[in-house]
Amino acid sequence: MSIAQSSSNSTPIFKCLQINLRHCKAASANLAQLILDLNIDLVLIQEPYAEQSINPSPANIPPGYTSFHSLSKDHAYGAAILIKLQHASNGRVKQIGLENSAVIIELSTTSGPMCFASVYARPLLNSPVCLLTKVLSNTNLVSRSIVGSDANSKNKLWNSAMTDSKGQDLEEYIVSHGLTIANKNLSELDYVPPKTSFVDLTLVGNSVMVQRWMFLSFESFSDHPYIYFEISCKPLPRAPAKRAVFKLPNIASLNEQIFRSHLSNTLKGRLPLALPSTPETVQSSVQELCDMIAHSAVAAKKRNPPTPFRGKMPWWSRELCALRTKTRQSLKRWS
Repeated sequence: MSIAQSSSNSTPIFKCLQINLRHCKAASANLAQLILDLNIDLVLIQEPYAEQSINPSPANIPPGYTSFHSLSKDHAYGAAILIKLQHASNGRVKQIGLENSAVIIELSTTSGPMCFASVYARPLLNSPVCLLTKVLSNTNLVSRSIVGSDANSKNKLWNSAMTDSKGQDLEEYIVSHGLTIANKNLSELDYVPPKTSFVDLTLVGNSVMVQRWMFLSFESFSDHPYIYFEISCKPLPRAPAKRAVFKLPNIASLNEQIFRSHLSNTLKGRLPLALPSTPETVQSSVQELCDMIAHSAVAAKKRNPPTPFRGKMPWWSRELCALRTKTRQSLKRWS
C-alpha cells in the first residue's frame, strides 16, 4: 500500500522505515533494495553510510528517492531522511536546518502539514532530552510530528530490559510534551529480533495515527533491526464558512410598510423557533432572527429616484440627448 492508497482521499497513509545503519556500506546497499521491494514512502536513518568528502551525503540512494540531511565530517554519527521524489515535488518538502545528528522536514499533504524527524542521540550525551527539545522547538507541528530516534536510552516502556536515568528523563519529557510512544510491546509482535538492546524509539504527536508498528525479520547487516510502521494524520479542521455580511440601510431610508410585510412573511415560515437548551443553540437562534431582520431591511430600502441626466457639457439636457440619438438613427437608416 503506497501513500496514494488510503481510507479516504484526505488522509494519506505513509509506509515508513526506521533504521540505524551503523555507518555500514553493506547495510546501506541492503536498505536501498529493501526500500524498492517494499515501496517505502519515507525512511528515517540514524548513522547513515556516507563517503568521505568535503560535503558528505548518504550513499546508495535508490532511484526515485531523494535525501535530506545536514551531515558534517562527523557523519558517522549523523541522521538523514529519504523520501520518494513524488512526495517532495512542487516544493512540498521544507527542510529545517539543525545539525549533523538531527534532521527535520515538513511535508505538505492533502490532510495538512506533517513533520518528520530523524534523531541520533550519541551515547556520550548526558541525556537525549536536550537534542529532542532542540528538534521540537524548531517546528510548530508537534502534534503532527513523527520522530524516529536511536535514543541510546533504556526504558521498559520501549522493551529495554531495565530503565536507566536517560530513559527516565526521556519518559518524563515524552509525557509532558504530549507525545506518544509508537513502539509495540514485545507480546504484541509477531517477530522479536534477537540480540538487540531496544534503544530505538518511534514517537508521534497526538494527531498522528499509527496503523502498524513492527520489527521486520529481514537481515539489516547492522546491530539494529528494521522498524516498519504505517502512519496517517488527522485532517486539519476546516475553517468555518464566512457568514454573509449585509450592508444594512439607514433606518430613515426604510419603507416601513414593506419592512413589516417582508418580516411577517419571513417569520411565518420559520416560527416557532426551536427552544434553546444550550448557549450554542441560544446563539444560533439569535443569529437566525438577526438574519431575518437584516434581509427584510435590505428588501425594504427605499430606492432613490433616478438622478437627472448630467452630460459632460452643461447644454446637454436629457431631451437634447434623446433628440441626438434619434437623429443618428435616422441618419443611419437614410445612408
